[in-house]
Amino acid sequence: MLDESRHGQAYIHVEHGEALERAGRFDEAMLEFKRAVEADPGLARAHLALGYHYQRKGLLTKAAEEFRTALSLEESYEAYYSLGHVLIDLEQYEEAVQVFARCLEILPDDPSSRYELAYAYYCLADYQAALTLLKELLGSYPDDWDLYHLSGSCYLSMGDYTAAAQALETAVAKAPSPAEAISVQDTLAIARRHLEMDADHDSRPKDRLYADYGVIYLGSGGDDGITIPEYEGYTFRYHDVAVTLRRLYAIALGFGWHFDAIAMTDEGSQPLGLVLSRLFHAPLKPVEELSPTQFTLVVTAHGSVPELCQVVMERIEGPMLSFILGVDWAGESDLLPDIVGVLSNRPVALPWGSTPSRREAATIAGKISRAYNALGPEPTLQTQVSYYTDLHRRLRFLSEA
Repeated sequence: MLDESRHGQAYIHVEHGEALERAGRFDEAMLEFKRAVEADPGLARAHLALGYHYQRKGLLTKAAEEFRTALSLEESYEAYYSLGHVLIDLEQYEEAVQVFARCLEILPDDPSSRYELAYAYYCLADYQAALTLLKELLGSYPDDWDLYHLSGSCYLSMGDYTAAAQALETAVAKAPSPAEAISVQDTLAIARRHLEMDADHDSRPKDRLYADYGVIYLGSGGDDGITIPEYEGYTFRYHDVAVTLRRLYAIALGFGWHFDAIAMTDEGSQPLGLVLSRLFHAPLKPVEELSPTQFTLVVTAHGSVPELCQVVMERIEGPMLSFILGVDWAGESDLLPDIVGVLSNRPVALPWGSTPSRREAATIAGKISRAYNALGPEPTLQTQVSYYTDLHRRLRFLSEA
């Protein structure tokens, strides 16, 4: 049997650790919680305290282990609820459903557990189960904006865009602050974009990219700019690059964009940057030299690693538009630039090497420019521009602006 003095010492360590956490001395607090567990491994409160500490530090797997240990020693609503939260953060939604269901067995009318259970169902794509719980909650909490937000997200995933827009509009209206309202706006914009389209729009990549992401899809020499496939790999010729850049330039004129600078995410994009610098009469600048007041077009020739492109774009403080000539992570990531040239689910190939020297880049830029100047008329070009400037203006970057 555990010595009473060690049991008491464990309590002292827990209380001391909690005081240290309140003072912001987190590393010292963790040592106290560990000492509490060492002093009395059977003290559920010590494991809970250590679990909360791991959770605050983002050590979610360790937090889940401590909460499970606490539950093995003493079942409690607090331990189940805390474990459920961590499981959701770990994307272990099926177990989270079981844990929050157990919370409701302990406290049947608990609204927090009902909401978290609804969210877990949403993450599992069981939208009807989520909506059933949310409708019950709305009966008791008709002014809770977060309930409308999650309901709207469920309807959106089910393809009921009218119900989604109605729920999300209510969420915006009831949001307690502008920050919360803004957090709903992107989802509401998706619902509204889908409502602009006909029933078959999901089968057309240009329409789908606009509706789901609010981005521009230009296409290239292998299409007419209106009916653009999601390509199974794409090998750019200089002619294709020129076609895409002319479409970009035409849309820029249609919106009246005046870029103050052109920036590149990598050295392999230098030929593209040089051509666009000439087209838009804007200087080519390194990312670190951009001013927060400059409107910048950020250019990538070959987008193969979405996270790398995202890191570069996050370094830019001022207003910007992102353009990638060839994106080949289709289906692997939802990260997309504001303007897509070609979207492919297999690798794309450029007509130049991955990292040309400055002299080579200038030569390549000259070849692109000559191909650009040799282009014949494109009958659908004005229709392509009008698609975004007149018909479908709920573009992501316009709403952000």
